[in-house]
Amino acid sequence: MNVVDDVPYGRSEGTRDELPCVLPQYTYPAPYQPTIHFSSSSRCCSGQNTYVFSNFHAAPYYSDEGVYYWCSEQEYQEGKARYHEQYKSTQSDPNGPTYSQVRQVIMNETAATRLASAGRSLSMNDACKQAWAENKAHLLLQVTRHKYYKCRLERQYLLGTGNREIVEATKDRICGTGYADKNAADMEGYRHAESHRDKWGSNLVGCSLMQVRHELRQKMALNPNHFDEINEDFRSYNGLLKHPQHAFVEGTFDVAGSVDCQQQQER
Repeated sequence: MNVVDDVPYGRSEGTRDELPCVLPQYTYPAPYQPTIHFSSSSRCCSGQNTYVFSNFHAAPYYSDEGVYYWCSEQEYQEGKARYHEQYKSTQSDPNGPTYSQVRQVIMNETAATRLASAGRSLSMNDACKQAWAENKAHLLLQVTRHKYYKCRLERQYLLGTGNREIVEATKDRICGTGYADKNAADMEGYRHAESHRDKWGSNLVGCSLMQVRHELRQKMALNPNHFDEINEDFRSYNGLLKHPQHAFVEGTFDVAGSVDCQQQQER
């Protein structure tokens, strides 16, 4: 079957101290298989260069408020820190940094993995947990829009996936599927995740990508040059995609025996 008729991750399950998330209204069409698995810890999953889809990927832009972020993970973690600050949440370590200090660290950090660690250094009180549950998925969707609305090369990659299903291969069952792509080189992790599809988590990052992909096409259908004025190409940061061998090539995500990506988006 090429089209995923019943997406199993159309809900969000709370884990540990997190409440179930309130989901945005996703309007993207039913995606095609085979699924594209991507990971923040691997340059190549599902046999393709998919690191570009990770929030850790360096794709600098300015938010609508004029704040500079060097990757979407930075905006996401800074937004999370704002909830701690707004709801006077607690520190996981009483002798550790305050939420204001953590937010400052996030805005000055240049390593994506440490951004996530900084966001985890604070624990949430009940009011903050509730607010975060109501807004986490919406914030993920917002930072994904900023990245692909404003970054031209990243946008080419996302549009080049046709209507294929996109999932984040991570142990995080809310942002991803709960199944990390442990060995992308021989596809072991990919096959393991696919064989446990009925146990997948919410895949909020993947859902945000598919939603934004749909929105990009809708806007470009009305005006092919819609994004020309808001492109922000800080190429000095983005060596991975600047190098010719990594520039997007039409058909990159086509799979033999399946409808090619260009035809998928035309259907």
